Amino acid sequence: MLQTLAYALSQVMPAAQKTGLLGSLASFYAPPTTQGPTGNPTGSYLPVAGLQSIPCMDAPPSIARVQATEVKDVAEIMSKGLRHVLLNQCFAEAPNWSALAYRVSIDGVMYDLLGAENDSQQTQTRLDLQLVQL
Repeated sequence: MLQTLAYALSQVMPAAQKTGLLGSLASFYAPPTTQGPTGNPTGSYLPVAGLQSIPCMDAPPSIARVQATEVKDVAEIMSKGLRHVLLNQCFAEAPNWSALAYRVSIDGVMYDLLGAENDSQQTQTRLDLQLVQL
């Protein structure tokens, strides 16, 4: 029974990939490590080796309800876009990525990484991302 279950679990992500639902690409970027004269970070975010062009599924955070995430004021317009992304495999170190202040590019759109988690069977990694524009 356990061998059958282990085999079935090992086929989860290959089956998901065959559906074509993982049609987006995720690339991770680390914050600059250089500092300006006042201690502020300077420079560009740099690609993280081994975490580039990962097939993924990009989705809204919830399909159960419509969410309004745009706030309008006379002086400014701010929109906040939240995304839930499923990567094509499990990355053991993923739960630490948000503490590293990574950014994630999904199909060319840059997001802040809010959190990452692996499923209980270690077959996939899920991300919560946020895009904030002022």
